[in-house]
Amino acid sequence: MKKGCHLFLFVLLIGLLFSPAIALSKGENGEKSKILIELYELKTPNDTGKTNAIRSAELINGLILKPGEIFSFNETIGEVTKNRGFTYGYFLGVDSNGNKKVYFDSGSGLWRTSTAIFQAVSDANFEIIERHIIYFPESYTMACNSALVKRNSGLDFKFKNNKSYSIEIETSTDDSGLISITIYQLPKQN
Repeated sequence: MKKGCHLFLFVLLIGLLFSPAIALSKGENGEKSKILIELYELKTPNDTGKTNAIRSAELINGLILKPGEIFSFNETIGEVTKNRGFTYGYFLGVDSNGNKKVYFDSGSGLWRTSTAIFQAVSDANFEIIERHIIYFPESYTMACNSALVKRNSGLDFKFKNNKSYSIEIETSTDDSGLISITIYQLPKQN
């Protein structure tokens, strides 16, 4: 494990960057029960990618996964266009020769939401099917704890609901760019 990842894990454990809360409560009268992760938070910077991070979180909010179903970030958010509320922005990437390059694309900031979801489902022991790390660490997350998505390159974040019950992913955001993830266990259908 890289030295930066050790430092990140230490910071994660003391709760300076994130606020995971392990909870398991039983719902009554068919209501959903909070399970495993509540208010898993990732603060994003105030830049051009913030709009896309917030918009993608809105599209994922309320998503239900049955046992055995696979979540695909790219399939869930769909086309990333201006007509659907996304914006263009700058991001740092790598060209075909391995050199750092600044790109201008409609997908800027999407990986912030996929990273927040990855961190939540990883801590809740869901099966990770596909994940790519960011090229360069950001101030708010380490590369080893990220989930890069890029629609035009085919990079996706996928996980499988390997539990015996359905789950619901609840996302919320605020104007500061805070992305909060709560995962609920849904009652079994009779």
